[in-house]
Amino acid sequence: MRYNKIFIFLEIIFAGIIIFLSATIFINSEKQKTKRISVIVSDSSDAKWDALKGGFSDAVKGENIDVVFVNTPEIVSAWQEKKLIDTEIQRGAKGIILEPAPGENTSEMLDLYKGEIPLIMVTDNTIDNTSVKSVKCDNEELGKALADAILNDYNGNVEGKKIGIMRGRDNTAACRDRLAGFISEINRRDFEWNVSDLDIKGLGSDFGSLSSADIVVCLDTYSLEEAGENVSRSRFSGAVIYGLANSEKASYLVDKNNVKRLIVPDEWSMAYNSMKEMIECIRKPYAKFTDYRATYLSVDRNNLFSDENAMKLFLTD
Repeated sequence: MRYNKIFIFLEIIFAGIIIFLSATIFINSEKQKTKRISVIVSDSSDAKWDALKGGFSDAVKGENIDVVFVNTPEIVSAWQEKKLIDTEIQRGAKGIILEPAPGENTSEMLDLYKGEIPLIMVTDNTIDNTSVKSVKCDNEELGKALADAILNDYNGNVEGKKIGIMRGRDNTAACRDRLAGFISEINRRDFEWNVSDLDIKGLGSDFGSLSSADIVVCLDTYSLEEAGENVSRSRFSGAVIYGLANSEKASYLVDKNNVKRLIVPDEWSMAYNSMKEMIECIRKPYAKFTDYRATYLSVDRNNLFSDENAMKLFLTD
């Protein structure tokens, strides 16, 4: 009887060891499997995402992570973005990093995925009233930084200077906040003109209906690239161009001296930190996440190719 008890006890121990080893092998095999993390942003082929792509790429070095930059058109609604999220979940995504769609229903839509899949917003647009965590810029501070750069170059006095503003997309909180920050810091409201990206597209490549300006202020990448390309044309001849942008093309325009100074949202750091946080969320679903607020770079021809700026501005393999 005693020997039977010992035998049963040993069987239980051996069974426990086998279960433990099997679980360990399974957990390790799961860890070694390549995880798919999808990135959803509006108009994904646009050069303005170059810095994000670089940050994502650097963040997954040495990790078993497959980053899928989803091929998208311009995202104009929460419904459109929801379809993209659902498709990526069906394709096996373990986490999704996204730019929130414009519109009032986006917060409610994103909250539908709570508990189903980790989501992180990497954005220069502000989305309130959502449980989804974010990695973002302070757009009002960016606008103020741009105004400060101009005031610094003009010894604090731009009285008498004709300023034209290319304010970007009216349907994004980012551009609205940047404009508010710029106006509050530059401390004037009399501008030669103030046009949106749709106005620019309507004017055509010659900007024929715009009056001349001494200073052209651009509040997003599209506006900056358009102004920089047209700097030698009659309406922009002699204008000094400043802007908020992040793309290799924008950096090229600085190097070419078509653009005086860029205030660059540090999107490389936004991407890098959001990807590291997403990897941690996948590995430890209950890990605490702290919203990350990115800073910015102030770039001109003198520091364009510094080690820090080159790493963050120019996409390399």
